[in-house]
Amino acid sequence: MSGSVNVIKSTSARSFMCRVNLICLFFIAGLWFNDNVVAENDTILEPDNAFQLSASLTSNASAQLIWEIADGYSLYKHKLQFVSLTSGIELSSPVLPDGLPKHDTAFGNVEIYRNRLQVDLPFKRDQNNPERFSLSVTYQGCADQGICYLPITKKFSFD
Repeated sequence: MSGSVNVIKSTSARSFMCRVNLICLFFIAGLWFNDNVVAENDTILEPDNAFQLSASLTSNASAQLIWEIADGYSLYKHKLQFVSLTSGIELSSPVLPDGLPKHDTAFGNVEIYRNRLQVDLPFKRDQNNPERFSLSVTYQGCADQGICYLPITKKFSFD
């Protein structure tokens, strides 16, 4: 009888060790997975770093907007919006370069910009000729890894 008790204890000990090994394996796999997820997320840039936007007046009737777009990121052409926040300033159609064609699963066939985008934005002043001009610019882009940012709105004031 004692021989069978020893076998049961031995089987019980093996079962216990298997459980311990499995727990350790899952723990180590969890640490590895967590580190890899964090490492991948570290490569996703903040929107202001992925799409660096600057704006300036190029004349009394035109503004210029320049996006420096990080490698692996793109801006949607159809998501660009420009709004004058100053009464007496009427925006004309922006001068946009042709974009690169892309088939997007969410938006269908679209045009995107990579690397750098320069937009010239002509405007007209009414007879009151306001000196200060405020502009709202909205845009949206994505990382090539499949992560898209919410639309971003920036405001600029020019004297």
